[in-house]
Amino acid sequence: MKKRVLQLATGLLTVGVFGVTGLVGAQSLGIANVETTAYVMSENQDSMPSSASDSGRYKEVTQYNTIPEFEKSLKSGTWVAHTYLKGYKGDVFLVAEASYDYDGKQYAEDARIYTEVDGKVRCIGCLNAMGGLLIKRTDNGILFANGKMSYESYLVSADGKEIVHKDYYDGYDWGYTNETNDPGKKVEFYKNNSKVNEIKALNKKAKNIEFYRVK
Repeated sequence: MKKRVLQLATGLLTVGVFGVTGLVGAQSLGIANVETTAYVMSENQDSMPSSASDSGRYKEVTQYNTIPEFEKSLKSGTWVAHTYLKGYKGDVFLVAEASYDYDGKQYAEDARIYTEVDGKVRCIGCLNAMGGLLIKRTDNGILFANGKMSYESYLVSADGKEIVHKDYYDGYDWGYTNETNDPGKKVEFYKNNSKVNEIKALNKKAKNIEFYRVK
C-alpha cells in the first residue's frame, strides 16, 4: 500500500485548503505585492464542474516579470511544479498549498496555475482534484483534476490567460469534449459510451505531477 502523508508548506497561513476556500489569498502562499483584478472568471460556468466551481472568482497579476523570478520570491518550503500543457508554448507553473508523500514522491490535490504573459506572471486560476484524487497530466500535455464522480481535463489558452476546460464527463450521462484549447469549440454529448470511453482512456494515461519544495 502506498504511503500517503500530508506535507504542509512551511510558513503558510492556516486559511484552509483550496477545496474549502476556493482560490486562497496570495499571502497564504508567501506571495507578496500581488494586485488582485476584480473580474469574474468566465470559463466553465455552464457546466460548473467541481474543479472549476472551486477555482475562485478572481485572478491575480503579480509584480514579477518571469516565472523563475516569481519562484525565487516564494517562501521556503512552498510546493511547486513546472509542466507543459498542449497548445500553449510557455511554462505552466503550479503552486500547491500542500503535498502528499507517495513512496518518497510529492503530489498535490490542489494547485494555483501561473503563466507568464505580457511581461508579467499571473495566476489564471486554481484547480483541485476531489475525493482524494491528485492532479495529473498525460505525456502530450493534458491536465486532469477530476471530481469525486466526474472526469475533468484542462488546457491553457494559446495566449496563456485562461484555463480551458477540455473534456468533461459528469459520471452519469452528460459531458463534452474539445480537441483544442479554444473553449468555443467544445462538443456536448449525452449517453455516448464511445466518448465516455475516450475520456476514461485518456485519464488512465495521465500520471501524477510531481512537486518539489522551494529552498
